[in-house]
Amino acid sequence: MLAAVARARVRQSFKNWSYDLRLFRWFYKEYEEQRESPHHNYASEATIEIPDTFKCIRLETFPSKTITINKEQAERIYKQMATIRRLETVANAMYKAKLVRGFCHLYSGQEAVCVGIHAAMRPTDHLITAYRCHGWCYLMGLKPMEILAELAGREAGCQRGKGGSMHMYNKRFYGGNGIV
Repeated sequence: MLAAVARARVRQSFKNWSYDLRLFRWFYKEYEEQRESPHHNYASEATIEIPDTFKCIRLETFPSKTITINKEQAERIYKQMATIRRLETVANAMYKAKLVRGFCHLYSGQEAVCVGIHAAMRPTDHLITAYRCHGWCYLMGLKPMEILAELAGREAGCQRGKGGSMHMYNKRFYGGNGIV
């Protein structure tokens, strides 16, 4: 009797997980359709000026206070932030369905931090982060499905299901750690 209940619970959890994966795929499909729709008269670039309200200590020169971003850069940054948010939403659903073992520290609400830092990185830069690393994993080249499979302990994960939430690695990305 207990085994039957456990099997039913696992089946239900898998159904919820597969539903979340379908939502994730739907999100990409919707995004691509919106991207290909004709744009209205939007500006091709924007210039943002940061007010002079901060102090620079021990710097020879002040950083630039004017930033210019074009339409393609803005779309890329937005897509990265939206993908990380959706990835974390699915990871949260998997964790609540008990498909993720151990801890699952989410990056929800902080997407702009890693996307902004990543935009300023050089292609040769390397990175190590703390325990909220799912967004960084995506930005440093791992596919969303590899990240989700790793969280679930599946063989298709980026570390073959052995790394879990914090121990995901890629070229120039040395994963997370538990030190705060």
